[in-house]
Amino acid sequence: MDESLFFVIFAITIMKFNCCFLKKRFLLLLIALGIGSVLYANDELKLLTDSLRRVIDEKHVYVQKKEERINRIKCMLRSPGLTLEGEYRINLRLYSEYKKFHIDSAIHYVDRNIEISHQLNKPYFTNQSSLNLSLLYSMCGRFREAEIILKSIKTSELPKDLLIDYYQTYSSFWGHYSISVANNLYGKQQSAYQDSLFALIDHTSWDYRMSQASYYIWRDTLKSKEIFKELLDIEEVGTPNYAMITHSYSRLCHHQKKYDEEKKYLMLSAIADTRNATRENASLQSLALIQYEEKN
Repeated sequence: MDESLFFVIFAITIMKFNCCFLKKRFLLLLIALGIGSVLYANDELKLLTDSLRRVIDEKHVYVQKKEERINRIKCMLRSPGLTLEGEYRINLRLYSEYKKFHIDSAIHYVDRNIEISHQLNKPYFTNQSSLNLSLLYSMCGRFREAEIILKSIKTSELPKDLLIDYYQTYSSFWGHYSISVANNLYGKQQSAYQDSLFALIDHTSWDYRMSQASYYIWRDTLKSKEIFKELLDIEEVGTPNYAMITHSYSRLCHHQKKYDEEKKYLMLSAIADTRNATRENASLQSLALIQYEEKN
């Protein structure tokens, strides 16, 4: 079998695994072995390709740092006199740390927070944790369970901050689902929830600007590029937000048929994600598919 064909078939196969942690480990290995000269046509891309290889080789260092930070947070759960509400807030931090690192662990701490919310009889905590759980289910392909949760939430009872989270979570649900079934109809559903989100969210916030930049990719490329450039100018290189901006900007480059630029920003995103021990690394997946397409 042709090497590139084997590479992409295996990559696509592991993307279908339910175990998010396992599929990312295999994908990182494949990328490290498979990224080659096909990805670059100029010196800048070659330097980025070499940098990405080095970062993948050092992945264990970044994972260790992430695990050490998580363990420090877990130690807080053993604090004398810890209240249920205190445990809830610590679990919320652990959810945030695990969300793009080890999704099964993130689900564990959200499940525990749902239990705590019922014990405390706090509807705010229940709705907040339910939205977090729905997002995690969407991220790992458990779409039916994610949608059941979202449909069970009464939006009329949500305060503004959770209503914003609700629209963001539903938008993410349709985004993940449309990718999994390759049906643009569901992408339109995502846009509908984004419109509701835009009406509520602070127009000066990072989330709003990021959503606007992505929204304009297929509607006004100049406007989209302007917003992305503004976001990149103020964001520190290598942060999780930087990884998100560069990944989304690569989609604009692809839409404009600027394929070298697309690869550049995918690699910048993949480097940042790897350094942040982010295992939900969509940029690496995109680079794997680009390699296959350019070899054929």
